[in-house]
Amino acid sequence: MWQRIQTLYLLISTVLLGILCFSSAATFVEADGTVTAISYWDKVVYWVLLSVCLLGNLVALNTYKLMVLQMRVTTLTALITFGFAVVLGIDWLRLSSEQLSFSYNIVFPAVCTVLDALALRGILHDQLMVEAAGRLRNHYRSKGRKK
Repeated sequence: MWQRIQTLYLLISTVLLGILCFSSAATFVEADGTVTAISYWDKVVYWVLLSVCLLGNLVALNTYKLMVLQMRVTTLTALITFGFAVVLGIDWLRLSSEQLSFSYNIVFPAVCTVLDALALRGILHDQLMVEAAGRLRNHYRSKGRKK
């Protein structure tokens, strides 16, 4: 499981999404100087997307023996994480002001999208290698029986 690079990509992506669960998305400075932290759990769209992305990465991380399922779950998770990054980017462009400042961890979903895509590439490479080895094995077995 840990020998494959795609497992490490999925693990890093899962850890980054896990960090988002415990950090704030933005801070709001009111007129009287009080600072209010806005977490990812305060906005319904954020916590739904974050939960689905985190769950998808956990499922993909633990289905390493079923490569086709892992590939499909990783693809779906990468697309949902990309959507999460787009939603955060739109909110950043729309709401960014002097009173509201977003945290640096707003780029984590974009990084997770790239890591999920790299993991998908590695899973696909392994699946194609297994299929090629199976074809070679069947080819040599059929030649051996004819003699």
